[in-house]
Amino acid sequence: AIHGTSNGAQPSTRGGLQLASTVATLRAARRDPFVAGVVLHVDSPGGSALSSDLIHREVERCKERKPVVACFGDVAASGGYYVAACADAVVAQPLTVTGSIGVVAARLVTEPLLEKLGVKVDTIRLAPHSDLLQQPGRLDEAQAAILDREIDSFYKAFVGIVARGRGRPADEIEPLARGRVWSGADAKERGLIDHFGGLDVAVDQVRERLVGKLSDRARAALRARVVRVRRLEIPPAEPRKMGEDAVVAMLAQLHPRAADLWRLSRGGERVFAYAVDLPEIT
Repeated sequence: AIHGTSNGAQPSTRGGLQLASTVATLRAARRDPFVAGVVLHVDSPGGSALSSDLIHREVERCKERKPVVACFGDVAASGGYYVAACADAVVAQPLTVTGSIGVVAARLVTEPLLEKLGVKVDTIRLAPHSDLLQQPGRLDEAQAAILDREIDSFYKAFVGIVARGRGRPADEIEPLARGRVWSGADAKERGLIDHFGGLDVAVDQVRERLVGKLSDRARAALRARVVRVRRLEIPPAEPRKMGEDAVVAMLAQLHPRAADLWRLSRGGERVFAYAVDLPEIT
């Protein structure tokens, strides 16, 4: 299962632990000879581009050995759709929020706040743009152009992954992308999902793909039993520094997503996320 925002890939963070646990679970399912197929339940608005890509890679590798069917919950948008784009089939409800195939770069301008607090920042650069994602002030035109090129590259890669997963040309997928959000009903009409339903339909889709590959005895056992594999547990990381906790708490008071975006920006990552009504900090 992939639930909630995917927050970065650094091992010492909570998001990194969730990512490592998801990757470990998919790898275990791929290697386990007693696992005939996988249902991947996704209820996520997305998050870190790197996390989404790492999970997508494991789903793709798992699919090489056994059928993988994605089952969407209430939301499977942006990175939540990215991770399941290569599944053998996608199951969702008519009111599932999905799509949002696009990229947004999150970067907080903290210079005005630091000035109010009397904090001065000096930077020593080893290259002209080495502090591009860490500097507290606004980007100049050259820096903004660099960021735009990088975002365009991520967007084209996202569209290409969806096109390959859906078995369609990128020219057909791109008009459905552009960050547009679809209901499950609209997504099915446009070929972004395959079936309406929940986990029961997803399990049936896995079974259908196993017919002919198993003996009669194995098929009977498959019809009779479905095993739910728990996510592999990984020990928690060391607690964050008090200063970082204070920043997260302050941003969480402004908006829950603001804290998530700050965590992502700390790792210098691009973001696949579906978010609305974020406050403007001046």
